[in-house]
Amino acid sequence: MPMAPHGISVIIPAFNAAATIGETLSSALAQTRPPMEIIVVDDGSHDDTAAIVARMAAAHPRIKLLRQANAGQILARNAAIAASRGDFIAPLDADDLWHPRYLEKVTAALERGGDDTGFAYSLYRMIDGEGRALFDGHDFNCEGWTIMRHLFVNFVGNGSCAVYRRDALLAAGLYPLDAIGWHGAEDYLLQLRVAARHRVARVG
Repeated sequence: MPMAPHGISVIIPAFNAAATIGETLSSALAQTRPPMEIIVVDDGSHDDTAAIVARMAAAHPRIKLLRQANAGQILARNAAIAASRGDFIAPLDADDLWHPRYLEKVTAALERGGDDTGFAYSLYRMIDGEGRALFDGHDFNCEGWTIMRHLFVNFVGNGSCAVYRRDALLAAGLYPLDAIGWHGAEDYLLQLRVAARHRVARVG
């Protein structure tokens, strides 16, 4: 009997993201391998972020809105993980977009790697506000047991282009609280802690 596909939980921390959150959610909804749920944590926004998410959730039941007093994106991400049910956790920033086949390709690589693969990642592309490509992220071609190379260089480079096996993420202690105040460092530290115990898969 074939194994049931792994469920995917998309987690999105959002603070004053009214200008971008609708398009970000649309890119998550448009995936060729649909997530089982999309959890948005509104981190004390002062704009219409929560209202936009609530309207989209009314039309798309997979979207779930959580609200908290402003505590920063690390605690918002961890709150989303605590509320999630998927075997795979897919972080997505509230101003990022995914290619429609992103989840399909990255989770396939994660599944091929087996239980000792902690996360899989893809390359990324920087775009401007009109969606025009500006440049591509560097490709360091790192996969397998990568902890030493990852200490040398952050070969992932973008927090929205890695999907984690839930068990590996929990074993690493979720997003590290000791990165609070160091913008962007939480993704890198989490990846290092996962890579110290697990293999890493790459999608070109």
